[in-house]
Amino acid sequence: MRNSNELARSDWYRKSFNTDYIRIYEYKDDTAIQETDAILTYLRSLQTTASLPNLRILDLACGWGRHAIELARRGHSVTGIDLSRVMLDEAKRRADKANVTVKWLCMDMREIDFRDEFDVAINMFTSFGYFVDETENAKVLEKVFHSLVSGGRFLLDLDNPSYFIRKRQRLEQFRLRRSSGASVESVLKEELLHWKRERRVTYSFLDRRSKKNDIFLRCNLYDYEDIKTLLEQARFKVYPIAWGDFNDSKHPLPRLSEELARLIVAAYRP
Repeated sequence: MRNSNELARSDWYRKSFNTDYIRIYEYKDDTAIQETDAILTYLRSLQTTASLPNLRILDLACGWGRHAIELARRGHSVTGIDLSRVMLDEAKRRADKANVTVKWLCMDMREIDFRDEFDVAINMFTSFGYFVDETENAKVLEKVFHSLVSGGRFLLDLDNPSYFIRKRQRLEQFRLRRSSGASVESVLKEELLHWKRERRVTYSFLDRRSKKNDIFLRCNLYDYEDIKTLLEQARFKVYPIAWGDFNDSKHPLPRLSEELARLIVAAYRP
């Protein structure tokens, strides 16, 4: 039986994606263009034509819209799904500022109910494997499968277990900038539970007495064969290639390796 602390954290994804989370990860704004370039490069490499038409794209767990907005800026029709209203409010603000149109929907990824609607689905920055019960994660893949047209492609960006096993655990202190301009002393604790194939990250803020305000993140870890099996069980066909990072001028189309932090897998609906 799980203790009360574990039960409280079983729905961590309903609480942790807040304004503090955005401030912690706002440095990812700097890589949005590069990552979007990579998304389109990977999709292009999986088809016979050199260019991509205007695509209907589902961005599942879109966060504050880093990729959705950039894809829309390039002429694609994008739907962004996220459970956090805080994230979606920020996404809407940024889309308005960028003068692009994205359809934003506040939904649990297990409850999407699209049918034959999208050419592409993406799930970026380790936004899969949130649920302790693996059948719930499998349900997400089944929903994505039905959301795609025949031939529709799915790009899934996960933590690379080989990289994090080598990296092991860490504990570090940093200062988090607040909207007021002040900063607060914060602690990052990262754990890798090998026996559970699980990664946990906790951000604690030293100006708060209650741990209820900590940001707790967890995900299941999958190697290529693990995620390939799950995708195939959801009736996807998986491409026999995986990438280890988002490409740049130094590492175009970087193949999966234990030196790289990402496991980026592509599949399609037959």
